Amino acid sequence: MVSDQNEAEEDKQRDIACQSEVIATRKEAGDRELVKAEPALKASQAAVKGVKKSDLDEVRNILRPTSNVKVTLECVATNNTSL
Repeated sequence: MVSDQNEAEEDKQRDIACQSEVIATRKEAGDRELVKAEPALKASQAAVKGVKKSDLDEVRNILRPTSNVKVTLECVATNNTSL
């Protein structure tokens, strides 16, 4: 009975080690992707800082914005949710 418990514990430890390797691999991949994306994020944050309230008010008051304005606003709204 004790040997069965020891064997089960060893199996569990092997599973944990395997899962830890998978997690570490995924973390490394995620970190690499983050490093690639970070410059674009910083550039977009800097670009958004240049937008004035009066510019936003002007766009907000447009009743039927063109498709280009809609797409731009959707991009800005999407980027701002991650800040």
